[in-house]
Amino acid sequence: MRPTTRFRGYLTAAPALVLLSGLTSPIAAQPPDVAINPVAETDAVHPGTTAHLALEVSLDPGFHVNSNTPLDEFLIPTVLTVDPPAGISLEGVAFPEAILLEQAGAEQPLAVFEEEFLIGAALTLDAALPPGSYVVPGTLLYQACNDRMCFTPTNVQIQFDLTVAPASQALSTVRPDLFSGLTLVDPAAGDPVPAPAPSAPALDDLSVLAALEAFEVLGSTGGYLDTEAFLDFMAAAESGEGQQGWFEG
Repeated sequence: MRPTTRFRGYLTAAPALVLLSGLTSPIAAQPPDVAINPVAETDAVHPGTTAHLALEVSLDPGFHVNSNTPLDEFLIPTVLTVDPPAGISLEGVAFPEAILLEQAGAEQPLAVFEEEFLIGAALTLDAALPPGSYVVPGTLLYQACNDRMCFTPTNVQIQFDLTVAPASQALSTVRPDLFSGLTLVDPAAGDPVPAPAPSAPALDDLSVLAALEAFEVLGSTGGYLDTEAFLDFMAAAESGEGQQGWFEG
């Protein structure tokens, strides 16, 4: 298996009540590091059997990702896709049980995976598959969040290195509990897909500029704000105090 790899996403600025121009990279609110380590149940696998592989995912403390089946249709699900070579097929993807995370001011909890978790892949090997080394590429889509904001969804390239051994060769079990607590999802059922955003009439550049002239900027902010932080921002803007956003100054 390949060594652990770390990925860093980029923040999506979602302005509240204002439109920003001249955007620059924010200094604050850095996205979390995400470590992804491919692991296998056994050191090799025989033709005509099923290989159990998984990704060990580790987030920075205090962060989570949406589960593969978010409770809100507008949230980005975690999706693992694989593209196995000829002679190997995907039997299913295995996900852990989601944790229900209560959010202040929210009507329903979030279904998430927190800090450290496994996502498995069950691969079926043809009985005639020749022994040797095989590369199984794929992608992992996730969106990292903390209790105040979410970051832009990240699509990471991943790779499983699979060794196919002759049927006469004994195998060593490396992770006997690899799929313990995971639920296998049939790939034929399809991956969850975020609902499309509502469409709006298209405006040309002149129309947008004309519309902006009718607005007065009272304050700016970015990212996801929880209820308390958003109400504080609103109160400051209405009182004339305003707040300097990440992209100003």
